[in-house]
Amino acid sequence: SAMRVIALLHKLAPFADPVLCANCVAKIYKSNGKPLPNPFKLTIEDMSFEELVELEQSAAELLLETLKSVSRPDDLGGGSMPELEPARLEEDLPQDEEDEDDGLNGPSAKEEAILEPEIKSSAPAEAGAPIVPGWIVRKRVGAAQAEPTFANEEFCAVEPTVADPELLVAFPSFHRCVDEF
Repeated sequence: SAMRVIALLHKLAPFADPVLCANCVAKIYKSNGKPLPNPFKLTIEDMSFEELVELEQSAAELLLETLKSVSRPDDLGGGSMPELEPARLEEDLPQDEEDEDDGLNGPSAKEEAILEPEIKSSAPAEAGAPIVPGWIVRKRVGAAQAEPTFANEEFCAVEPTVADPELLVAFPSFHRCVDEF
């Protein structure tokens, strides 16, 4: 059987998800005015060599643009997603000597007045998005030792069920989970 166009694009960009590859191929194919009911069934024999090269180059460029749009500038390969503002620490807030509040009752009225306009003005559009937790499933590696050694096996945004809870590492956000993985 003939090689699928998506498989070829995935070989050119193995770091990309096959579904993203299919989406890019479909967008380019459709932008050329050709109907494409299922991009996963398109093979290299369905077009001329010149059409294939043009399709793969355009799809690869779209793929890289898409990946850069969801990457930060300091990520490998760069990106155009805005950098996150560093979090303000309590030490950065002005202190009132007469108020010995331990912070358990939340920020004081003065602190809220200082923080509220800054949060509203500097918060990116993504700040309102829900925070999704993440998990890494690990496996034991090496011979039986006093201290077990683990290797990361997979990560997911849905809590997996594992027989041994020691093989599961939870993260407060999926992005931190991916960074750790």
